[in-house]
Amino acid sequence: MIGTVRVDLAAARRLLCWYGAFALLAPRLPAPACPFRRLTGRRCPACGLTNAVSAALHGRFRHAATLHRLGPATAAAVVVATVAEAVGQLARR
Repeated sequence: MIGTVRVDLAAARRLLCWYGAFALLAPRLPAPACPFRRLTGRRCPACGLTNAVSAALHGRFRHAATLHRLGPATAAAVVVATVAEAVGQLARR
């Protein structure tokens, strides 16, 4: 065994929430080009994911799936993380 990795699930949930907020605003924000694509001219495995998540969060699931196959699934994870974080925040109050 090489070692263990510990993941702070609360931090991961908050990061997904912020990513979702960014994805909702992404079509209106100037986004930098993918550094991998700039260097190589090829798409990286994540190219199009933010636009796909944005499309899915706006209800355009077919378009999201054409932009990136994991777009709808990532959008679902963002929604679940946001709901879980909101419930957690309300429970602490």
